[in-house]
Amino acid sequence: MRTHVISEMHAIAKLYDREMGKAAQKTGLSRLEADILTFLKNNPGMDIASDIVEYRMLSKANVSQGVESLIQKGYLSRDTDPVDRRRVHLRIAQKADQCLPCLIHAQESFAQALAMDFTPEEREKFAQMVAKIA
Repeated sequence: MRTHVISEMHAIAKLYDREMGKAAQKTGLSRLEADILTFLKNNPGMDIASDIVEYRMLSKANVSQGVESLIQKGYLSRDTDPVDRRRVHLRIAQKADQCLPCLIHAQESFAQALAMDFTPEEREKFAQMVAKIA
């Protein structure tokens, strides 16, 4: 394996950050708020703050702050789990429908740009390799 894999992965992450940062700015959200909303939109059933912390690798304090901000802005609401009252589910509010298309489009454009020069077979092989690495 080449030794620059980490720096290449870092470059890909920077590209994603730049694209999502632009989309977040267009919608008037912080990058963190955009990440939280897109995570919830893209991962139905993973609607607890600890899911965001674990899978997006964000700090608990940052996620808590971002969730609070989104609730104050009317983009999210909270629902206490009826079975386990310690669990709080996050729900995307209708107001988020204004900004989610822009954010999701940025994610899709990023994914298309990454795979632009791949054949369908290479895309499939890449997906298999990423799954194997994970």
